[in-house]
Amino acid sequence: LGVALSWAAKTAAVEKLPAHVFLLTDNAHPLGPAARAQLVPLVDGLRGAGASRIDLVLDRRHDDRGLSAFRELGVFVHGAREPASFAKTPLGELGATAARLRKLTDSAEIRSLSLSSGILTRETAYVVLEAKEDYDEANITTAERKILTVGRDGSAMTTSRPPPTSESRNAVTVDRDADGIIDQVDRCPDDDVDDLTEDGCPEVEGATRAIAGRPGLLSERIRFAVKDAAISSPMRKLLDEMATALRQSPRVGLVEIAGHARPLGSPEESMRLADARANAVRAFLIDKGIAPDRLVARPYGDRSSFGATDADLDRVDLVPIVVDGKRRTDTVTANAVPPPHNGHYSEVAALLADKAGDQALVRAREWLARTGDLLAYLALGDALRATGDEARAARAYGSVLDLVSERPAEWRAALAYLDRLGKPNVAAYRRAHSPRGLAFALARTGQWKEAFEVALAAARENGPSRTDASLIGAAWARVEPKERIVIEERLVRAGIAIARTPSTQIVLTWESDATNVDLEISDAKGGKASRSLKVLRSGGEYRFDTRTGYGPDWFSIDGRAEAGPYRIGVAYTARGAMGPVLGQVSIVEHDGRGNLTFETRPFVLVNERASLDLGPLVPKRPAG
Repeated sequence: LGVALSWAAKTAAVEKLPAHVFLLTDNAHPLGPAARAQLVPLVDGLRGAGASRIDLVLDRRHDDRGLSAFRELGVFVHGAREPASFAKTPLGELGATAARLRKLTDSAEIRSLSLSSGILTRETAYVVLEAKEDYDEANITTAERKILTVGRDGSAMTTSRPPPTSESRNAVTVDRDADGIIDQVDRCPDDDVDDLTEDGCPEVEGATRAIAGRPGLLSERIRFAVKDAAISSPMRKLLDEMATALRQSPRVGLVEIAGHARPLGSPEESMRLADARANAVRAFLIDKGIAPDRLVARPYGDRSSFGATDADLDRVDLVPIVVDGKRRTDTVTANAVPPPHNGHYSEVAALLADKAGDQALVRAREWLARTGDLLAYLALGDALRATGDEARAARAYGSVLDLVSERPAEWRAALAYLDRLGKPNVAAYRRAHSPRGLAFALARTGQWKEAFEVALAAARENGPSRTDASLIGAAWARVEPKERIVIEERLVRAGIAIARTPSTQIVLTWESDATNVDLEISDAKGGKASRSLKVLRSGGEYRFDTRTGYGPDWFSIDGRAEAGPYRIGVAYTARGAMGPVLGQVSIVEHDGRGNLTFETRPFVLVNERASLDLGPLVPKRPAG
């Protein structure tokens, strides 16, 4: 709700608002003094822009304590289906439909109403509509759709998504363990036990059902001041509530108290502070009547996701690890950072990280012989590459194109692995619906004229595509100087200047909708850049951030990159209803004279909130 209000207030500063404004939200929580103070200018801003009446509409039961501040400012507060005048509006009908969907139990009825109303549910969130036939069957228009995305900082961006083509295919709905939850949604796709949670895992993995009190209580974080292990007054109130819930939750046996701390003078110092915080929370809970043998304090120091802010690390997490006598099958707490991979892929990746290429090759071949899974082919290719057999690695990656999949998204993922081997496949890129990938494949094979045509045709106002056209134009002009005037004229007509200075472009894309992966950059001077910290002081800026699937995320260094070696990481920040995400980071370096170097770093991420370090970037002068 705060994000929506911030965006509305910013919009009100430049646009005239209608006389009657509706704000629709799922929930409203009690507001503290700081939030109340911020609310006053926001509401005043809406009124100043012409809104004579403001209605706050909630489409589910809500905590009335969170609404008094709105009423004090003259905002009308009510449910989505009242008053009757509101229920007849499109927004009111949407809220009523959402409420109806939550009450339905029949899967077919949920799916039908979900698709016809445009409201995604757990039954339909995994449906990635890519083929025109799917749109026709679901009676969804194929006209270009305008999508409004509002960021956490209140910024707003409108993007367009074109209709699907007949050549592309819908996602395959596979359910390997036959538990009624398809693999795209199932977080335990090989576990067919009877007692499952909604994510397809055994009950012990979904321990929140065993916790008394309000939902998600134990997932809240206990925050600490910098370099301090003292529990503040607000956190004591939260721990009181947690202690009451634990006393009323006999099914919960052992609870891990995970202590964290921001990086300090040394890793040992961070670990000591994390340990002090965890034990302070343990002592508090014991004092509130929780048996000592139900609580275990573990320090994690400053271990967290790549690029996490220091404020994120000054915390303690509480997570049940034994429920109904069953211990969690993993050792990662719900709020700690999970590993990037699970299962067979994790085994192969771990062996490769340990430089055990031959053992990884054996595991990958065994896995592939059992399943023929796409990830098994990628793991086999990685193992062959690690053992120096790049020819067979290319065959393994190429098998995804020829044997495994007919989905362009998975072709693009496989092509990234071939790019990493220095074997760009121009013909495959032509059928993979990837203008940027095709332009770079043509450029890497010396077909500069066509590469320029493709890049210029794909240039849009947002994202890195205009810079791509500028760079490829400069490279073509270097190779064929007689074409420079024509190249520059065509770029100028498109509102683009030819590249004349050194630069480094780092672009992240991934192959799934309804998910978010973030690009994270750090330099040798200790600086970090991410979607929340967009600028590196040493030079470089996070220029574009996509949060609704596929990417791109774009980081650019204008001028020479002089704070290297840099480090590149990716973080799986929002899994949605999708499963493993396949992606790539492409790096293009320009020396300012038309010489370009290209590099591709493909990756797989399985677990939400996991991070993956893609290694260092040592700036180099491109060869002529």
